[in-house]
Amino acid sequence: MACALEVKVSAQALERTLRTQLFNAPEGRYYIRGNATSACLCTRQDPKVSFKDDRIVVHVRTKGQAGNIGARACLGVTLTTEADVSVVPEAEGVSVGFRDARIEKARTRRS
Repeated sequence: MACALEVKVSAQALERTLRTQLFNAPEGRYYIRGNATSACLCTRQDPKVSFKDDRIVVHVRTKGQAGNIGARACLGVTLTTEADVSVVPEAEGVSVGFRDARIEKARTRRS
């Protein structure tokens, strides 16, 4: 005999989990390249979670400073991309995961 269980998770709860487990470096960043003391680095920051249809949408800002290091500064270009990435939640047994990840929207600025 099997019993069904329905679990409701809020966007705020998922956002708190993301911040605690992934965006836990100084200033709430996730470092893709470098660290808090690097001159040239690439970070993701400021995740925002929402729901659209049957998908979980995560809006995130990626900022990269690429170039040569000179006088303890990154001499080059800074790129900032804001993107909405969505996934479909999937549960099996006691495990919850995600599938079908896709970029919904992306905008890039260069400075």
